[in-house]
Amino acid sequence: MAWSAKWLLLPLVIGLWACGHDSGRHVMPAFYHGKTRLPAGEVHRPAGTQRLYIRAFDIDWDAQRQEAVPLAVVEGCRQAGLSARDVPVVFITHRTFLSLDSQQIQQLAVRTIDRLQTLWPVWPPAELQFDCDWTPASREAYFAFLQHIRRLSGPSVVLSATIRLHQYRQPEQTGLPPVDRGMLMYYNMGEIRRWEEPNSILNHATGRQYLQADDAYPLPLDLALPLFSWAVVFRDGKLSRLITEADEASLETSPGFRPLGENRYERTVAGYWKGYYLYQGDQLRLEQVTAPELLAAAKDLRQAVNTDSFRLAFFHLDSTLIDRLGTELLQTLVKTLARPAGPKEML
Repeated sequence: MAWSAKWLLLPLVIGLWACGHDSGRHVMPAFYHGKTRLPAGEVHRPAGTQRLYIRAFDIDWDAQRQEAVPLAVVEGCRQAGLSARDVPVVFITHRTFLSLDSQQIQQLAVRTIDRLQTLWPVWPPAELQFDCDWTPASREAYFAFLQHIRRLSGPSVVLSATIRLHQYRQPEQTGLPPVDRGMLMYYNMGEIRRWEEPNSILNHATGRQYLQADDAYPLPLDLALPLFSWAVVFRDGKLSRLITEADEASLETSPGFRPLGENRYERTVAGYWKGYYLYQGDQLRLEQVTAPELLAAAKDLRQAVNTDSFRLAFFHLDSTLIDRLGTELLQTLVKTLARPAGPKEML
């Protein structure tokens, strides 16, 4: 999961985030917060948003130490006014589970719960979420880890896991995580390393292929849609880096860029931009989501809804993004997913 985020207070109209209800579907808006520091004082959240998914920390494999280590631990949890309804999220790299033996898996689960208990202001929370892009090669280790987490966290805690599109499309091959709910991440679906890719964040042609599953996903699903943007930097024809919080205005008003076509730019002089040094000749593909694209994604995602009550989580909470897209759009997305798809909308 891309975790970069910019926390700002959001002066939204009271009642804007009323949950969507239509034909029995109860859609509850939520937001992901991924910055490593929470704001001083109580967190202010959009009106009607009862749940925030807070990045607690990441876990990666340290080859030199030959152990899994925590990274990017969030600061300020105990001063931010978080409640038991807010969800700590732990991201764990795929390579971590390729490297652990059975004893290390159990030890990692114990250390993870210990750190969460120290970090989180209200324990136990209503829900714990784990984010790992597992494959058949790492499935056994990851699922064993989740089973240990369930035992350690207690029966009152809902355990959830993020679900990537390839995992959604082929549960027989990738396996079903031993959790209570899944969060289907409907973004980052294109071929980001290809310069010709139109938009790797939200590519409808690709996404619709994954949604054409024969049967409903076997876990109750919540859904996540993207609000973020970034610039994909290519150097000598290869992916070099991602620069977050990039937008069209920042590229068109900054000196040293020339347009190459729709959402494409070239660096004309070497120098820093948004804290990163770019070479002359570097090429950038700006990727962001628009209102029509999000509405189309919401309509497509109706096919994935498999429960009458679910959360629609937006990634991520940032007033600049919401100002650009408009709060009315986000309300419309909630209402759109509250309505079942009609026969003409079936994929």
